[in-house]
Amino acid sequence: MPGKRFYQHLAHLFYAIASADNMIKEKELQTIIQDVKSVWAPEEKEVDEFGEDTALQIITVVDWLVENGIKSEHAYKDFEEYYHEHTSLFNNERKNKILKTCEKIAQSFASVNNKEKIMLEKVKKLFSANA
Repeated sequence: MPGKRFYQHLAHLFYAIASADNMIKEKELQTIIQDVKSVWAPEEKEVDEFGEDTALQIITVVDWLVENGIKSEHAYKDFEEYYHEHTSLFNNERKNKILKTCEKIAQSFASVNNKEKIMLEKVKKLFSANA
């Protein structure tokens, strides 16, 4: 199982997609929350010290990133470094699930803009380099 740190770093990626255009819309945050609760949390068996599903770390960390105004590029770099250090946690099924969530976030407000497209392509390139 991926564990708490995995979800914390995954939050950086989801935040990077949502903030790629230097603003985060409420709809994007709601998409992250919905996907965490409907896609990520149900499959996670591990709980944190408060008895909460560890996948819910994504929401907590995204909130922190928003509150602190972290730049999209910085959040992405954090995820990218974690990915390179823990490639064994990223099997094809998990990569596909991550990409689907990223695409949902990008599409959640109007349509995917150029900056979001660039960020999505970076993720796809990252994942395909270590396929």
